Amino acid sequence: MVDRLIFLGFCGLFLLLPVATSPAVVVGVVPIAAWLLSGRFLKDRRWLHQSWTWPVILLTIIPWAGLLYAGDHTTGMIFAKKTYYWLYAFIIAGVAARYHKHFVRSFLAGLSFSVVVAMLQYAGFVSMRRGVVTAFMGGGSPYITYSLFLVLGMLLLSYYFGNARSWKTRALCAFGMAAYLLNLAVIPGRSGYLAFVVLSPVMLYQMFGRKRLIWIAIGAVALMAVLFSSTTVRDRASLALDEIHAYYDNGVVTTSVGTRLYMYDGAWKIFLEHPIIGAGTGGYEIEMAKRATSPEMSRLAHPHNSFLFMMASYGLVGLGAFIWMLVVFIRSAWRARAGLAGFAALAFALVFLVGGATDTEFLTLGTGMMVAMFVGMDRSATEGHEQPGIKQA
Repeated sequence: MVDRLIFLGFCGLFLLLPVATSPAVVVGVVPIAAWLLSGRFLKDRRWLHQSWTWPVILLTIIPWAGLLYAGDHTTGMIFAKKTYYWLYAFIIAGVAARYHKHFVRSFLAGLSFSVVVAMLQYAGFVSMRRGVVTAFMGGGSPYITYSLFLVLGMLLLSYYFGNARSWKTRALCAFGMAAYLLNLAVIPGRSGYLAFVVLSPVMLYQMFGRKRLIWIAIGAVALMAVLFSSTTVRDRASLALDEIHAYYDNGVVTTSVGTRLYMYDGAWKIFLEHPIIGAGTGGYEIEMAKRATSPEMSRLAHPHNSFLFMMASYGLVGLGAFIWMLVVFIRSAWRARAGLAGFAALAFALVFLVGGATDTEFLTLGTGMMVAMFVGMDRSATEGHEQPGIKQA
């Protein structure tokens, strides 16, 4: 019964995270409650012996410790509370070996639903509440997370395409990838554009095999051409270039890119001033307020970059813990990339890394929960529960 509740809870999480954040939070209570109230966390202690256990424990403790020396606990407490996401790594480790296929399919089902709704919005059949994303995803800038989820979905479908034995399955996967790409092309998600450009060779490699590298290179260029055939994508890319020039030539920081560059520069300076333990949880906002040149620049909670956030907030200690987690996560996923659990974990890790250059992804609900779940899913990959299935053309 407990395993069933945990299984259904995680299926619900993977299904809802690409669709609606608030219901996902509610459903996410189920596996945590089942794991704790049943005493399963005491009975099954295999979660204590994973390669990622100690870095994850450190990443859970560090934000709370950072509250002790940060000047403002308001923003800091918000960030510290998000460490409960890491519970999902410990919980899912006990069931991922049996159910990882259901989790991946649940995510693709939820993402496909969102794509249908988003395209109906774009066509004018469904009213837009927050732009051309979905009618349900919440948050101030949901298209950032959503655009990254679209790229993750394409990577996962490339796995199924590469291992499919029938042309019908391949056609279905290709259709899904095309639909995700079309949706990506009509939303203002530059993080997703960047992830797609960087990771499209991985998709093609997984689909067609390593003996066609020249065709993979040509295909990657062709896919980028398809993406940039969109007026939305071209306009957003051109705007980004204009904002970069405006920042460096005229010091304009009141643009999307300009603000990010301003935050990056501030995070680096804060790190240099507090290199060992950083400014603390919420300390970035305090330190940036001291440097603010306008009221808008005094309310910057994080630098929209995962590595810079760890450096500014927790110094070398936090950065070391973060890199430690990423290394063990990616290493085990890479070793098991032939199987679905390993490839899914590796695909998410790559998306997470690229997305982390433009946003603090582990603070965002969708990607924050997902990184914990995929870290936990890595257990099924490292213990050899899957048969090799990677395309070897």
